[in-house]
Amino acid sequence: MTQTLFLARYFRDSGRSLPIGRLSFADGRYEFEYVEGARGGHPLVSFPDLDVKYVSSVLFPVFANRVMSPNRPDFADYLTWLGLDGKNAHPMTLLARSGGRRITDALRVIPYPEGRPGEGYESHFLVSEDEFSPLPKSVAEYLRPEIERVGAEPELSVERINPPPAPSEVRYLCRLRMPWPIGFEPFSGPEYQPIASAALQPA
Repeated sequence: MTQTLFLARYFRDSGRSLPIGRLSFADGRYEFEYVEGARGGHPLVSFPDLDVKYVSSVLFPVFANRVMSPNRPDFADYLTWLGLDGKNAHPMTLLARSGGRRITDALRVIPYPEGRPGEGYESHFLVSEDEFSPLPKSVAEYLRPEIERVGAEPELSVERINPPPAPSEVRYLCRLRMPWPIGFEPFSGPEYQPIASAALQPA
Protein backbone atom coordinates (compact mmCIF):
# COMPACT_ATOMS: atom_id res chain seq x y z
CA MET A 1 0.00 0.00 0.00
CA THR A 2 1.19 3.49 -0.85
CA GLN A 3 1.76 5.38 2.41
CA THR A 4 2.86 8.83 1.21
CA LEU A 5 1.33 11.05 -1.46
CA PHE A 6 1.99 14.60 -2.56
CA LEU A 7 -0.82 16.95 -3.56
CA ALA A 8 0.08 19.26 -6.44
CA ARG A 9 -1.49 22.05 -8.44
CA TYR A 10 -1.41 21.29 -12.15
CA PHE A 11 -0.87 24.07 -14.70
CA ARG A 12 -2.35 22.90 -17.98
CA ASP A 13 -0.70 25.59 -20.13
CA SER A 14 2.82 24.50 -19.17
CA GLY A 15 2.10 20.89 -18.19
CA ARG A 16 3.94 21.46 -14.93
CA SER A 17 2.85 20.60 -11.40
CA LEU A 18 3.76 22.38 -8.17
CA PRO A 19 3.64 20.34 -4.94
CA ILE A 20 1.59 22.02 -2.22
CA GLY A 21 0.99 19.32 0.39
CA ARG A 22 1.78 15.84 1.64
CA LEU A 23 -0.69 13.16 2.73
CA SER A 24 0.51 10.18 4.73
CA PHE A 25 -1.11 7.14 6.31
CA ALA A 26 0.31 5.14 9.21
CA ASP A 27 -0.99 3.36 12.30
CA GLY A 28 -4.60 3.80 11.20
CA ARG A 29 -4.56 7.57 10.81
CA TYR A 30 -4.14 10.09 8.03
CA GLU A 31 -1.98 13.21 8.26
CA PHE A 32 -1.88 16.18 5.89
CA GLU A 33 0.60 19.03 5.92
CA TYR A 34 1.57 21.75 3.48
CA VAL A 35 4.98 21.80 1.82
CA GLU A 36 7.09 24.76 0.75
CA GLY A 37 5.65 24.74 -2.76
CA ALA A 38 2.38 26.04 -1.27
CA ARG A 39 3.88 29.34 -0.15
CA GLY A 40 2.51 32.31 -2.04
CA GLY A 41 -0.68 30.48 -2.98
CA HIS A 42 -4.10 30.19 -1.44
CA PRO A 43 -4.59 27.40 1.13
CA LEU A 44 -7.32 24.86 0.57
CA VAL A 45 -10.64 25.48 2.28
CA SER A 46 -10.35 22.13 4.07
CA PHE A 47 -6.89 23.05 5.42
CA PRO A 48 -6.90 26.81 6.11
CA ASP A 49 -3.55 27.08 7.97
CA LEU A 50 -0.26 26.52 6.17
CA ASP A 51 1.72 25.82 9.33
CA VAL A 52 -0.58 23.16 10.83
CA LYS A 53 -0.37 19.40 10.43
CA TYR A 54 -3.87 17.93 10.24
CA VAL A 55 -4.72 14.45 11.51
CA SER A 56 -7.81 12.25 11.08
CA SER A 57 -8.86 8.64 11.57
CA VAL A 58 -10.70 8.78 8.24
CA LEU A 59 -9.60 10.06 4.86
CA PHE A 60 -10.02 13.83 4.56
CA PRO A 61 -13.01 14.82 2.37
CA VAL A 62 -10.86 16.65 -0.19
CA PHE A 63 -9.18 13.30 -0.90
CA ALA A 64 -12.14 10.99 -0.25
CA ASN A 65 -14.07 12.80 -2.99
CA ARG A 66 -11.37 11.69 -5.44
CA VAL A 67 -11.74 7.98 -4.70
CA MET A 68 -14.47 5.93 -6.37
CA SER A 69 -16.87 4.32 -3.92
CA PRO A 70 -16.69 0.51 -3.73
CA ASN A 71 -20.48 0.57 -3.85
CA ARG A 72 -20.57 1.78 -7.43
CA PRO A 73 -21.47 -0.90 -9.99
CA ASP A 74 -18.41 -0.10 -12.11
CA PHE A 75 -15.93 -0.27 -9.22
CA ALA A 76 -14.57 -3.68 -10.33
CA ASP A 77 -13.96 -2.27 -13.82
CA TYR A 78 -12.25 0.75 -12.28
CA LEU A 79 -9.83 -1.49 -10.39
CA THR A 80 -9.01 -3.29 -13.63
CA TRP A 81 -8.32 0.00 -15.42
CA LEU A 82 -5.91 0.89 -12.60
CA GLY A 83 -4.19 -2.49 -12.75
CA LEU A 84 -5.36 -3.35 -9.23
CA ASP A 85 -7.60 -5.89 -7.54
CA GLY A 86 -9.63 -6.04 -4.34
CA LYS A 87 -6.58 -6.97 -2.27
CA ASN A 88 -4.80 -3.67 -2.91
CA ALA A 89 -7.75 -1.29 -3.14
CA HIS A 90 -6.84 0.88 -0.15
CA PRO A 91 -7.83 4.54 -0.70
CA MET A 92 -4.17 5.61 -0.68
CA THR A 93 -3.37 3.16 -3.46
CA LEU A 94 -6.41 4.24 -5.47
CA LEU A 95 -5.34 7.86 -5.15
CA ALA A 96 -1.79 7.01 -6.17
CA ARG A 97 -2.88 5.18 -9.33
CA SER A 98 -5.70 7.49 -10.38
CA GLY A 99 -3.97 10.79 -9.70
CA GLY A 100 -7.08 11.96 -7.84
CA ARG A 101 -8.29 13.99 -10.79
CA ARG A 102 -11.53 15.97 -10.79
CA ILE A 103 -12.81 18.21 -13.57
CA THR A 104 -13.74 20.86 -11.00
CA ASP A 105 -10.18 21.75 -9.99
CA ALA A 106 -6.54 21.52 -11.04
CA LEU A 107 -5.29 19.37 -8.16
CA ARG A 108 -3.32 16.19 -8.78
CA VAL A 109 -2.02 13.43 -6.52
CA ILE A 110 1.59 12.27 -6.95
CA PRO A 111 2.68 9.05 -5.23
CA TYR A 112 5.97 8.80 -3.42
CA PRO A 113 7.96 6.24 -5.45
CA GLU A 114 8.24 2.64 -4.36
CA GLY A 115 11.58 0.89 -4.58
CA ARG A 116 14.88 0.18 -2.90
CA PRO A 117 17.96 2.38 -2.57
CA GLY A 118 20.75 1.05 -4.75
CA GLU A 119 18.29 -0.55 -7.15
CA GLY A 120 15.49 1.61 -8.52
CA TYR A 121 12.05 2.99 -7.90
CA GLU A 122 8.87 3.10 -9.91
CA SER A 123 5.44 4.64 -9.94
CA HIS A 124 2.24 4.15 -11.92
CA PHE A 125 -0.09 6.81 -13.26
CA LEU A 126 -2.99 7.24 -15.67
CA VAL A 127 -2.79 9.26 -18.85
CA SER A 128 -5.71 10.45 -20.97
CA GLU A 129 -5.84 10.32 -24.75
CA ASP A 130 -5.27 14.07 -24.97
CA GLU A 131 -2.14 13.91 -22.81
CA PHE A 132 -0.51 10.87 -24.37
CA SER A 133 1.25 12.40 -27.37
CA PRO A 134 3.44 14.88 -25.44
CA LEU A 135 3.85 12.49 -22.51
CA PRO A 136 7.55 11.48 -22.80
CA LYS A 137 8.65 15.11 -23.05
CA SER A 138 6.35 16.33 -20.27
CA VAL A 139 7.45 13.57 -17.88
CA ALA A 140 11.11 14.30 -18.54
CA GLU A 141 10.59 18.03 -18.01
CA TYR A 142 8.62 17.49 -14.81
CA LEU A 143 11.32 15.19 -13.44
CA ARG A 144 14.23 17.35 -14.66
CA PRO A 145 15.50 18.15 -11.12
CA GLU A 146 15.36 14.43 -10.22
CA ILE A 147 17.06 13.43 -13.49
CA GLU A 148 19.87 15.90 -12.91
CA ARG A 149 20.44 14.58 -9.39
CA VAL A 150 20.36 10.93 -10.46
CA GLY A 151 22.19 11.39 -13.75
CA ALA A 152 19.92 9.12 -15.78
CA GLU A 153 16.80 9.43 -17.92
CA PRO A 154 13.56 7.78 -16.76
CA GLU A 155 12.25 4.58 -18.32
CA LEU A 156 8.64 5.09 -19.32
CA SER A 157 6.32 2.36 -20.56
CA VAL A 158 2.62 1.76 -21.15
CA GLU A 159 1.55 -1.11 -18.92
CA ARG A 160 -2.10 -1.24 -19.90
CA ILE A 161 -4.44 0.26 -22.51
CA ASN A 162 -8.07 0.62 -21.45
CA PRO A 163 -10.24 0.71 -24.59
CA PRO A 164 -13.81 2.06 -24.61
CA PRO A 165 -16.13 1.92 -22.79
CA ALA A 166 -13.46 2.97 -20.29
CA PRO A 167 -13.42 6.80 -20.05
CA SER A 168 -10.75 8.55 -22.11
CA GLU A 169 -9.08 9.94 -18.98
CA VAL A 170 -8.05 6.42 -17.93
CA ARG A 171 -6.97 5.28 -21.38
CA TYR A 172 -3.33 4.52 -20.58
CA LEU A 173 -1.84 3.07 -17.41
CA CYS A 174 1.83 4.00 -17.48
CA ARG A 175 4.82 2.94 -15.42
CA LEU A 176 7.82 5.13 -14.69
CA ARG A 177 11.13 3.67 -13.55
CA MET A 178 14.15 5.59 -12.28
CA PRO A 179 17.48 4.58 -10.74
CA TRP A 180 17.76 4.99 -6.97
CA PRO A 181 21.44 5.51 -6.13
CA ILE A 182 22.60 5.05 -2.56
CA GLY A 183 22.20 8.36 -0.73
CA PHE A 184 19.54 9.68 -3.11
CA GLU A 185 16.11 10.58 -1.78
CA PRO A 186 13.26 11.08 -4.30
CA PHE A 187 11.27 14.30 -4.07
CA SER A 188 13.62 15.83 -1.53
CA GLY A 189 13.94 19.24 -3.19
CA PRO A 190 13.09 22.38 -1.19
CA GLU A 191 9.56 22.62 -2.61
CA TYR A 192 8.70 19.23 -1.04
CA GLN A 193 9.78 20.13 2.49
CA PRO A 194 6.99 20.44 5.11
CA ILE A 195 6.00 23.85 6.47
CA ALA A 196 4.16 22.70 9.59
CA SER A 197 5.52 23.98 12.87
CA ALA A 198 2.31 23.82 14.93
CA ALA A 199 0.89 20.84 16.80
CA LEU A 200 -1.35 18.26 15.20
CA GLN A 201 -4.89 19.46 14.67
CA PRO A 202 -7.89 17.18 14.16
CA ALA A 203 -9.62 17.94 10.86
